Amino acid sequence: MKKNIASALAVVILCAAPAYAFFFFARGVARAVAIREAIAARRRDLAEEEILQSAASERSNARGVDLERIRGFFVNRQEPIDFVERLEAIAAKTGTGIALEVDESSGSDDIIFRITLEGTRASVARFVRALESAPYLVRVEEMNFQSVRADMAPNLVFQGDGARLFLAVRVRTR
Repeated sequence: MKKNIASALAVVILCAAPAYAFFFFARGVARAVAIREAIAARRRDLAEEEILQSAASERSNARGVDLERIRGFFVNRQEPIDFVERLEAIAAKTGTGIALEVDESSGSDDIIFRITLEGTRASVARFVRALESAPYLVRVEEMNFQSVRADMAPNLVFQGDGARLFLAVRVRTR
């Protein structure tokens, strides 16, 4: 009987040991699969996060470019020379004589430029169109147009009848 109990116990141990090992390894494999799935999910999350960060970065860069473009609409109060040079360049392109006065007493947010233009009617009109398309926020406050005959104003810079335009324009500053 002791022999039967010992052999039965040996059979149980021999059967139980592989079964225990099987369940131990199966649980380890299941845990490894779960960890692998968690890692794969985290990789997907990180990839999506990277895509979102990339898109946010692109939007941020585009926003910076847009902000710089918007800043360009305003004249730098400390250095309005860029705006003055732009006006002079427009006058040179359109064949218009120009005289400028600056009135900074108009307020802290803007500057008023008093512009006197002389030229042919066509050149003065081209100047006004070019001023309208300039990349600045310009508002015309006053405008006085005079037709000028060559015999009435011998010191004109052009030949024939022409025009004289007095403008007061307000530009926003930054």
